[in-house]
Amino acid sequence: MNDDILFPYKIDDNIYISDIESISNNYLQQNKITHIILIDKYLELKQEIDPSHYQIMALEIEDPKPEDNFLFGFSSIFRFINDNISIFISENKSSPILPTLVISYLITKNKKFSEIKNVIPTNLYNNIYKEYITRLEAYDNYINDNKANYIFKCGKCRKNLFSDKQLILFHDNSAKDTYSNKRRKNNTVKTNECTSYFISLERLMMKDDNKKGDNKFNFEEMMERQNMKLDSGGIKCKKCSYKLGEYFPKGTQCSCGSWVVPAIQIVKSKVDKIKNNN
Repeated sequence: MNDDILFPYKIDDNIYISDIESISNNYLQQNKITHIILIDKYLELKQEIDPSHYQIMALEIEDPKPEDNFLFGFSSIFRFINDNISIFISENKSSPILPTLVISYLITKNKKFSEIKNVIPTNLYNNIYKEYITRLEAYDNYINDNKANYIFKCGKCRKNLFSDKQLILFHDNSAKDTYSNKRRKNNTVKTNECTSYFISLERLMMKDDNKKGDNKFNFEEMMERQNMKLDSGGIKCKKCSYKLGEYFPKGTQCSCGSWVVPAIQIVKSKVDKIKNNN
C-alpha cells in the first residue's frame, strides 16, 4: 500500500477516515455520508458544513495515552455507525485513535485483524500505540475464538446458564465512553459501570438447531436450553425459579447509558461468573 495518505480515505463500503482539514461539504454529499464521528469533542467542522444535515458524535478523547483501555468501552460508536455511511475525523493524520477505532469496528463485523490492517494506510497504522495493537489482536482472538472464557451460573442453585461468548459485546466490561451530540448543545452523556449482562439473541440462535425460529415459542425454547425460563417478562432459572433478570422485546437502557434492542437483561448480582478451565 502506498505510504502517502490522501485524506479523506475510504476504508470500507460505509466507513471513511479523514483529518479535520481535508473534509468538505462537497465530499460528504458526493459520498452520501450521513454520520460524522469527531475524535475530539473540541473539533469544529468548516463553516460550509451544515451540522443540521448530519448525525454527529463528538468523542471525549483528549490527549490519549497508551495505557488507556477504551477498546471495549465504545458501544455507543458501534451503535451509532450501524449500517450508516460514516466518517471518522481527527485533528491530524497522526492520531493513534483514528485507525484503532476503525479496526475495532471492523472486527465486530467479523473481519479478521490480519486482513483489516492491510486496508489501513501504512503511515496511519504505524502510528498506533503497540499497547493498542496488542489489545486489537486480543480482541480479534476473543471474537473469533468460540471457546468460552467464563461460565455464568445461577446465583442460587449454581446451575450453568450461559457463557461469555453469548453476551453482547461491550457489556462484558465497564463502559468508559463519554460523548456529546454536537447537534444539541450541552448534551453530554456520562456513562457508568454496567450492572447487567445482556445476552445476544443472535448468538443464542447460532447455538440453536432451529436457526430460523424467531417467534415467542422458539425464543422460550432457546432460553430453556440455556436453563432459563420466561415468566411474565421475567427471566428465571429453570431449575430453582430464582429471578435472574428481565426480557424487553422493545429494548431497555443499561446503567452505562447504552440502549439494547431486544434486551435479554441479566442482573450481574444474580449470577456467578466462573473461569472456564475446560
